[in-house]
Amino acid sequence: MRRYGEGLGGLVLDVGCGYRPLANCVTAQRYIGLDYDPDQDVDVVGSALRLPFHDQSVDSALCTEVLEHVSDPALVLTELWRVLKPDGTLLITVPMSWGLHYEPYDYFRFTCYGLDHLVRSAGFEVVGVERLGGVFSLIGARLADLLLMQTERRLRVLPAQPRLGLGLCAALPVSLTFYCVGRLLDRIDRADAIGWVMLVRKRRSGHPE
Repeated sequence: MRRYGEGLGGLVLDVGCGYRPLANCVTAQRYIGLDYDPDQDVDVVGSALRLPFHDQSVDSALCTEVLEHVSDPALVLTELWRVLKPDGTLLITVPMSWGLHYEPYDYFRFTCYGLDHLVRSAGFEVVGVERLGGVFSLIGARLADLLLMQTERRLRVLPAQPRLGLGLCAALPVSLTFYCVGRLLDRIDRADAIGWVMLVRKRRSGHPE
């Protein structure tokens, strides 16, 4: 992620920024975080389906773990194409295998081929794509997430911070174990993935179909 993020510069728009976890992963002259939720750490409150920016006003953009939560991911990519300058770059991450989350706003999962089709149809060219995890990493991540969620639910009488701390303590051994196993064995079968990272560029001659 950081390797691709370092290629984003100029004015960087982070669509669906949440609490801005990737703000330090980009070499931005200016970073703008957009989210629909004003309670998040945002610079601009707005929808990914109708970005409140002028045409060709952004040098680079991030759209991480967002497309699965919008009703029309193709429209989001069309909007990103619109606001990016020619040759502007966009970093996307999407899940391929994960449980329900942020319900009921959880609509899609993506293969690398499905994401490739969407970005090319929107007028982008693919610069690079990377698989995130494999079957063993996925098992570990799901178990760790389950332990974290169950610990927090069962300890609701405690304040949020101690609850989170105990949940992380419960999940950490499983997470570390499967991380090491995944590093060794995920390469055996490349048919599974937790998700995908894709870096794309706006084609000068392209236009959303």
